[in-house]
Amino acid sequence: MEDKEITRFIEEIQDHRYRLLYLVTLFSGMREGEILGLSWDCIDWKHNTIKIKQQLLRDREKKIYTIGPPKRGKIREVRVAAEVMSWLAEQKNEQSKLKAMAGKAWNNPWNLVFTREFGAHLVPCTVYSNFKRIVCKLDMDDQRIHDLRHAYATNCLANGDDAETVRKNLGHYSIIMLDRYGHRKSSMAIASAARMNNYIQNVLPKA
Repeated sequence: MEDKEITRFIEEIQDHRYRLLYLVTLFSGMREGEILGLSWDCIDWKHNTIKIKQQLLRDREKKIYTIGPPKRGKIREVRVAAEVMSWLAEQKNEQSKLKAMAGKAWNNPWNLVFTREFGAHLVPCTVYSNFKRIVCKLDMDDQRIHDLRHAYATNCLANGDDAETVRKNLGHYSIIMLDRYGHRKSSMAIASAARMNNYIQNVLPKA
């Protein structure tokens, strides 16, 4: 997505039930299974980091969903923009309201961040179909939910992040020639999160 498309997308989802899920995905680079499998114990509020240690998986044989390790089994930690943390805080508040309304019917055994009204995990095809309806309305029919992750990577690099930091944030290995770079310093991750926060402020719809 180009910057103007991102702004239009954010405007369009202002009142959507998956607004916070899409925003966190767009500005953290998580895969769909990772965002749907994200649990509250993976959020470090003090250090503005998200530990990506699991994902929501579908067992096609048993036709059930489970929580399993991330792709290639590699756990990673992503330092995110302050705005992303504020969206997560908003989600926590919204979930607390849902939990109070549900009472004894609340059931969130995996302690997931993003759930349905009574605590059950979200279904990927539902999240995807909602996304497609949004982008089709915006005449961006070719966009997939996975393209939010691509947009994150592109915007990180365009805003000055070093390639190794981006590669590690994505949990990726195939961005061209990145493996030749050395160890990522923590200061690089902090600077990356600050740059992403500035970028978010630029693309958010103006009040």
